[in-house]
Amino acid sequence: MIDKETLEKMIGRQQKISDNAYMNYQESGIQRYMTRHEQAEDQIEILQMALNVADIKAENVGIRAALGECAAKALDLLHDQRYLDGGNIGEIGQLLHALKAYGKLYRVVFDRWGDD
Repeated sequence: MIDKETLEKMIGRQQKISDNAYMNYQESGIQRYMTRHEQAEDQIEILQMALNVADIKAENVGIRAALGECAAKALDLLHDQRYLDGGNIGEIGQLLHALKAYGKLYRVVFDRWGDD
């Protein structure tokens, strides 16, 4: 995967190409300059999409880390008898079970006690 800085440089280069081609088209009216301008604009759009994907991927890494931390804490609390109310767990217990389930679903936490 290309890093964000490289993508930004590539976008800048394509923008210069696009601007020059458009200026040449305006001055000469030759269609190949307009074609080159349109191609460069298409490439810019693709590069911007790739840049957005890189940003989203970075956000997802942070979200997964936070989910993993919460799910790990939920597992610890579920096995701490102070949070179990005579075998009947309340709303907090349901929340903990939900966090545990999400953590397992997205493979950010593993139940070290082996129960489910």
